[in-house]
Amino acid sequence: MTQAKPTPKTRVQVTLSTPVLDVLQQLADESGIAMGALCGNLLDEALPAFETMLAAVRAAKSKQANAYDMLASMLMENQAKSSQIQLDIDQERQKLRRAAGTKGKDV
Repeated sequence: MTQAKPTPKTRVQVTLSTPVLDVLQQLADESGIAMGALCGNLLDEALPAFETMLAAVRAAKSKQANAYDMLASMLMENQAKSSQIQLDIDQERQKLRRAAGTKGKDV
């Protein structure tokens, strides 16, 4: 079986605010991955949202009436995804608490 060739990646420089840098650095440290890899992964995961934003901006530039509908739809979709992620996190936290026998305490 042949392996797919890795896709080339382009290196970019980004200026981050101190609060963003601090959180990303802590997340990278806690996750055990490099800051660049973390940022790349986060951007890869956000690609569908970027594509929707691009389509909305293009629609707005051409004065299409549905540009705001596209943005609103994207925001609602992302809100639903973040709500599901929060539920998943809460479920995992409850599992950890039960396993540790600390039902009412923070884990």
